[in-house]
Amino acid sequence: MKSACAKLYLISLLCTSNVFAGDGDDEQELKLTSPFYRPYEGDWVVRTLFSQNSQNYAIDRQSPVGSKTTNKNDDHSQLSLAYGMTDTLVIGVSAKYMFQQQYNETNTGSFASKPDTSSTNSGFYDPTFNLIACLLGKMRDEWALLLQFAFTPGIQDSNNFLFSYPNNQYLTSLLFGRNFGDFNFGVSLADQYYQNSSADTNNVKNDQQIVATGFVAQYDITDFYLRATGGFSGYVDQRSLNDPTRQQVTPSASGEIGYLCSDDFLISANISWTSGVTGSSSFISGGTSRPENIILGPTVVSTFSMALKF
Repeated sequence: MKSACAKLYLISLLCTSNVFAGDGDDEQELKLTSPFYRPYEGDWVVRTLFSQNSQNYAIDRQSPVGSKTTNKNDDHSQLSLAYGMTDTLVIGVSAKYMFQQQYNETNTGSFASKPDTSSTNSGFYDPTFNLIACLLGKMRDEWALLLQFAFTPGIQDSNNFLFSYPNNQYLTSLLFGRNFGDFNFGVSLADQYYQNSSADTNNVKNDQQIVATGFVAQYDITDFYLRATGGFSGYVDQRSLNDPTRQQVTPSASGEIGYLCSDDFLISANISWTSGVTGSSSFISGGTSRPENIILGPTVVSTFSMALKF
């Protein structure tokens, strides 16, 4: 169930939030609200966000009749810190904390041999190390090109990968676009890979690879900005291409409003949506292959964030 959230995060990381937002001292430097900004030389930027998301997952069988339904609601935060080593090179670290995850699983009919489960989970996860190169677009009204590399070491929580995984993750992304006065437009491309882990005995994430592409359009209105994003993501590893739900390309979209409280402080609110998917698979019952329907519901994420430069 975390897979749709991971695919959405690939796009939102590039387009929906200034992960390491900051503001230059010169009037020609990019504003804090720009989706293309990364800290200038000597700038420190801290960002925190609070997010809530929910998703449902179901398997339905007609013969023998049965269903398995899971529901997950997450409340988590993320803290990011970045430093501009030069006007071109930025280093950063970030981490997430799950305040509360409500997880429920209900089994009926042919699934009834497995007991219903319910848990409340919390913990630290997804520590990430970032390296960002600003290849173009350090000033306003210029073409921008940002290259990012990120590494997330695997961490295993005590609840069977409900919100973290033991697999190391590697992210490579590009963001290309242009600032035209109060208007910004860009396109992105990202690739995320989950390395094999001996702790991932059920092959939940081993050798999994996701590719995402997206766009961002933003308009500044004095100290406010309005931002819209959209994109598509899909799994490209061989095992996922044989999976009835992971083999599908998934669209997503988001809207964001932000307010520049001062030159060095920004607040924003964002709502993101990732489409659900459905697929058909089969299982063996009584020596006979029988069909089953898999339904992965849409993911809706609401986020409030703040960014501060010092």
